[in-house]
Amino acid sequence: MVVEGLLKVSVKKLSERVLILLNSSVDHESFIQALSNSMETFGSTSASKILSEIDKGVGVLLVSKEAISYDAVIKLSGALNAQPTWSNIPVVVLLNEQDFAKRNDSTFKLLKTLRNLTFLERPVPMSTVKSVVQAALAERKRQFEVHDLLNTLEISKKEATDANQAKSNFLANMSHEIRTPLAAILGYSELLVEPNITDIERQYYIDSVRRNGNLMVSLVDNILDLSKVESGKFEVESVEVSIKEMISEIISELEPAAASKKLRLMINYDSFRSDLIVTDVIRLKQILMNIVGNAIKFTLNGTIHLKVGTEPLVANENKMHLNIEVTDSGIGISDEQAKTLFRPFTQADNSITRKFGGTGLGLVLSKKLAQAMGGDLILKRSEPSKGSTFKITTVVGRPSHDQVTKFNTMKDVTPDKFHSLPLYKLKILIVDDSQDNQFLISHLLKMYGADVETADDGVMAIEKATRENYEIVLMDIQMPKLGGLEATTELRRQRYFKPIVALTANALKGDRERCFSAGCDGYLTKPIQRNELIQTICDVSRRPFN
Repeated sequence: MVVEGLLKVSVKKLSERVLILLNSSVDHESFIQALSNSMETFGSTSASKILSEIDKGVGVLLVSKEAISYDAVIKLSGALNAQPTWSNIPVVVLLNEQDFAKRNDSTFKLLKTLRNLTFLERPVPMSTVKSVVQAALAERKRQFEVHDLLNTLEISKKEATDANQAKSNFLANMSHEIRTPLAAILGYSELLVEPNITDIERQYYIDSVRRNGNLMVSLVDNILDLSKVESGKFEVESVEVSIKEMISEIISELEPAAASKKLRLMINYDSFRSDLIVTDVIRLKQILMNIVGNAIKFTLNGTIHLKVGTEPLVANENKMHLNIEVTDSGIGISDEQAKTLFRPFTQADNSITRKFGGTGLGLVLSKKLAQAMGGDLILKRSEPSKGSTFKITTVVGRPSHDQVTKFNTMKDVTPDKFHSLPLYKLKILIVDDSQDNQFLISHLLKMYGADVETADDGVMAIEKATRENYEIVLMDIQMPKLGGLEATTELRRQRYFKPIVALTANALKGDRERCFSAGCDGYLTKPIQRNELIQTICDVSRRPFN
């Protein structure tokens, strides 16, 4: 129909195009000459030719009665009625004096039934014709403007509706995904206090609590990372790392899950000049954990194969592409299912969620992380019941000679200078308004040899830190009386130079920067990861931790 054709042409062009149908070639030329200076025109003495032009777009139709037959008027009426409801093409009809005398003529009667009709009796000055046509064009232009406005409003309404639905779906998924591990944590915690459980049962309950707690942390981290990437506030960090050591760490973490299903994990390294690369290690490991973890999850028997290699980046000799292919012999997916593979909170089949679990966030986050690192994550091939191959590409840097030397030197550090406990007799002040957090962190640090004291808020932290000789302060951020940022700022103002590490549940974009701007030397997020906590304390206190 005419709608699609009309919408593809600019409003200006459509609203200024005048179709002219006159009986006389002389009239035709004079009207074209008079009107074409200020508007686009198309003229003909053939009614069928003019009618065929209507579907291409028209602002005003100018015809003389003697140039159009009864049958042509019927076709014109049909073409005008076929227009969308918003489109009301102005029709200007030139009549001779004799035409008015024949007002009972069938063609004249039919003309009067047309919508948006104007009659002009000849002779009529050309200036009058021009004014009438310009007024009709202005009206036609307003039709398009109103239509565009309504169309924009409709699109905005649909986008708002879709956004609201997406938000509802997001919250529904979030509620389900958080409640599932939370229910397990609470349930197993209640079972742990039962007096008659065996040691085997107790260990199983503890492992279940830990596993579901880690699942919740992973879920929240994925959501926050996805939010950062989509908002364009994701920052890539670059550090040196050994490819083989990084892959080895990931395999070590995932090997128990593979072994429990009797799956084989195989790695093939293509030849490359250096084992060291410069990349965002945390994000690259996050991608690999997701992809290799999925391969293990969706493979019932067989092999998980990793193929790792690099290739030069022609545009920059200091960088290269890191390519990692992960191939499994798992359940695979169909072409139709692959279309939704990288959408948040979706899996190829609802039955997959019920059977294998998962939030559907891992793949979409991994893809966005890979893209943020200059590469991509793609499904290279997949076949139902045969398995899949995912290909990860990222742009990585080549380490300089100094970086390689530094990396090798760091690997040779030994703790001979210190006691076997890395935090032995290290005096630490824990500032946190939660008694549970104080107890947990204190217990962890004491296990590693630290001497620990606590403070409940920023005011108490300033008082204790300036009075006692603590070597490190672990500072919560949101606290009553005085928050951690304000307390840190005040301590630095009082020339307190001991290390202060932010230990907080604030994990959004900008929180890290705000902590360092206030004077913190380190930044850790809750829930606490033991090794990361001890490593950070050792780093700021210049103690080794192996």
